Amino acid sequence: MAGGSILRNFAFYADVGYRITWITENRSHPWILVTGNGGGRWYNFWCDITQGGKDYRILSIRGTRQPFAIYACNVEHSRADYEMDILNCRNIVIYNLKSECNSPDLLIRDSDNIAVFSQGGDASTYPGGSLYHIENCTNFTLSLLYDYRINCSGHGPEYFSGTWFDPCEWHMLTETAPNGDVITTLPCERPCLYKRGNYRGCNEAEE
Repeated sequence: MAGGSILRNFAFYADVGYRITWITENRSHPWILVTGNGGGRWYNFWCDITQGGKDYRILSIRGTRQPFAIYACNVEHSRADYEMDILNCRNIVIYNLKSECNSPDLLIRDSDNIAVFSQGGDASTYPGGSLYHIENCTNFTLSLLYDYRINCSGHGPEYFSGTWFDPCEWHMLTETAPNGDVITTLPCERPCLYKRGNYRGCNEAEE
């Protein structure tokens, strides 16, 4: 997609047999991929294609430099390593990321000038894990990272939004800093602000 594109109110739903047949489906590639000169503004992105596979992502953004803003990003229900990733990118901002299930919400790796303002959703990841993973990134800001659980009955792996895990057993965020230090937020800690360097906004494209 061209760097100045605008997309509004688009959604991708699960296939026929919603939340029943998906568990048998494995994919080794992203459902939606943004790369090259991808950028612009997306408004109300919603995808709950509940499939799996190690390298499957609902949304993957790779190697972009153009300004890219997503206003309401809903990625959920996958059975992959991550619901979404941002790899080797610059100048991306997400205003409200929402997710459900147990797969970590977001991996940000080898990227600069990235922001996520507000997180929510019926999500809890596996014991010892983290919902957010940041690796070797500079100048990023994440704010108002919070989850809520509307049903604490436990459910199980076959349930569309996964299994409820005690929030004392997992973490909101783990960062592997550029110098190799690993920083993990405490269980039950929900950061109002987590940052490194200075997010500069993403209104202007790089030369």
